Amino acid sequence: MPFSLIQIALVTFAAFAVAGAILRYRRGEMRRGPAALWIAVWAAVVVFVASPDISQDVAIVLGVGRGVDVLVYVSIVVLLFLQYRTWARQEKIDRAITALAREAALKGLPKDVKGSPSNSSGNRD
Repeated sequence: MPFSLIQIALVTFAAFAVAGAILRYRRGEMRRGPAALWIAVWAAVVVFVASPDISQDVAIVLGVGRGVDVLVYVSIVVLLFLQYRTWARQEKIDRAITALAREAALKGLPKDVKGSPSNSSGNRD
């Protein structure tokens, strides 16, 4: 059975994504683990797009009605997990920047002013 237009587009996109992951790994912009993970993800996309019956078989095993439903559920969970990781990493970066800015700001102050309880309220009497 020939591929439909959407299958051709998705397989082409996945091929470019795999090539991009390999290229970023070779340039040293991506470590081996994440590169392997992304290559595996895009390979799975190709498998499910090229053979949609596989997702239906997985759906039957998991007790879900349709194969596409399994793919949607898994995609939502993965996207939520990645969003959480991104948020957690951003929070860590924010805290590090705040600590660095605080340290840089305190470097210029005289020693008797740093951490002084009388000046911690911001009043400059």
